[in-house]
Amino acid sequence: MDGMKNLFDYAVKELEQDAFLMWLFESWKDPKINSIVQHLLEAFCGLNKTDEIKDISTQAQWRNSDVRVNITLSDDRQIVLLIEDKTFSSEHSDQLMRYNKAVEELEGEKYKIYYKTYIIDDAESERVKKAGWKEYDLDKINDLFKDFRETDVFLVKQYIDHLEGLIKVNRNEVKPQSSETRRDVLLWDAYFKNTVISKLKDKLNEKGCNAWAFHVHYGYSLLKVEPQNDKDKLPYLEIRSRDCLDNKVKALIVCYNIEDESIMKTIVPLATKAAEKIDFWSTKYQRHKAGKEPKQICFKEEKLETDSDEEFTARIEECIDRYCELLDKMREFSD
Repeated sequence: MDGMKNLFDYAVKELEQDAFLMWLFESWKDPKINSIVQHLLEAFCGLNKTDEIKDISTQAQWRNSDVRVNITLSDDRQIVLLIEDKTFSSEHSDQLMRYNKAVEELEGEKYKIYYKTYIIDDAESERVKKAGWKEYDLDKINDLFKDFRETDVFLVKQYIDHLEGLIKVNRNEVKPQSSETRRDVLLWDAYFKNTVISKLKDKLNEKGCNAWAFHVHYGYSLLKVEPQNDKDKLPYLEIRSRDCLDNKVKALIVCYNIEDESIMKTIVPLATKAAEKIDFWSTKYQRHKAGKEPKQICFKEEKLETDSDEEFTARIEECIDRYCELLDKMREFSD
């Protein structure tokens, strides 16, 4: 076993985790797996140890939801368990609300689980609860499986090891030196949250800003700073993990949050004018689409003297100060 890699470090997509969950539930008759399945059903559906399972079957992508588990008990009770599975992405496009409409057509007992092997932030959690789904984030999922750590079922053991590895990554407080692999991106997520945002929490509150760290589909982690008010009408500060390598830091002022082109036609000139009044931002870097205002307004890039957490955080703090100064100038010019 020495040197063997973990399958789940490579099988990172939601469809692959779907397949694992379906395999696990449909293997309920195996004596080594039965106790795990029973434990999950107790947590997800409130089954008791005295409830005897008669049959379990699964369906993938039922009405676009990830996994449907059909459970028949010995007394012929019918239970449907829906699992919306996430690994790297988040709830989007009111998908849980849409799945609810399909669930309403089902008869019998119904349970809905939002199963994400990563962090569920406050905004996402609010959407999940509003839709009436029970959430399980990385910590809760790890708690579900930790009592089976000594199993000799190879796939289950690897899955538990994978979960524990993700827990360690999520606790990272050290600035990563790469931004290439999925693990690198998760390390950056954790670093932005646990070190940078944590250290600058008071500064952000003082400036009337919120900060978020999350990964995007383009393969990097993103630190986003936005005003607490009018966040859908003002540009935000963006710092990308891929721009923070080789002893440098780069910050962007962008407007990807503003979809209304009429607002953009007012915001971009204001932001550009404000940036030109501050001896910090460069306005040379702009991306245009035909007939539309640029989404990237200005930027700041500089080399660091050292690659220490202290200097890196200090540079980000300065970027936040100058970003807030830009917002103040914009408000001044708009009066």
